[in-house]
Amino acid sequence: MIKWAGWLITLCGVGHTLGSLVETAPRYAGGWLSWALWEESNANPDAMSHITGAFWYSWYSFGVQLILVGLTVLWLGRRNVTPPPFTAWTLAA
Repeated sequence: MIKWAGWLITLCGVGHTLGSLVETAPRYAGGWLSWALWEESNANPDAMSHITGAFWYSWYSFGVQLILVGLTVLWLGRRNVTPPPFTAWTLAA
């Protein structure tokens, strides 16, 4: 069961990250790589442009953290260690 949970969490994280990149990267990756993302945030840190929003939606979303939690659960499962209950409660919250 732990193995299935780890794979499911990892799959959700990969799906969210890849899906958001497929959605945003074709339009905004040029701005990310040309430092436009950082120039806009330095000019007005309170305003969020489309480039910044797409960056937060794709790279800095919860998808990468889900991948890390899923891989940690898989790692614990391979060592026959039950993940602590706060792992599931934290994801649910």
